[in-house]
Amino acid sequence: MNPETITTSQFFGHFTAKHWAAVIPTIFAVIGGLTYGGYWAGQRVTESQSLAQQADLKATNAQMQAKLEVTQAQIQTASIASVQMKELLDRSQRTIEEKSSEVAKLTEALGRSNNCAFVHQQIIDTKTELESTGSMVIFSNSQEWQEKQNARKVALEQRLNGYQQQLGTCNK
Repeated sequence: MNPETITTSQFFGHFTAKHWAAVIPTIFAVIGGLTYGGYWAGQRVTESQSLAQQADLKATNAQMQAKLEVTQAQIQTASIASVQMKELLDRSQRTIEEKSSEVAKLTEALGRSNNCAFVHQQIIDTKTELESTGSMVIFSNSQEWQEKQNARKVALEQRLNGYQQQLGTCNK
């Protein structure tokens, strides 16, 4: 028989029972081996994918754990900073209140000081005016003019006395 001209039906037609007894178990063995090999390969692929997935999950878990620890540290730092800021705010408010009180006292003292300076200047001006009263060169020295000058001197002396009394109490 020429192998180029043989058909499959001729080939299987020449099989004897012994041939079929050897071929059928071999075919089942090959199919079983292929099936088991496929199953085994599938198991290995599934296991490797599962291990890769577990490694990814562990890495993700480690990252999340690290982020959580960083966030907890930030929260703790922020909490401490918040307490410190509150203490600073309280101290600042106390300082502001103290300084405001000092400013009010200084403003009051300055007002009294300015009042004293004003009263002192009024005394000087009144004395100058008092000294110049009646000393002007006049062309007529009438009785009426003399009375006006005396009345003016009395008014200026009363004003001077009032200012001197204020000067004694202006810093109190």
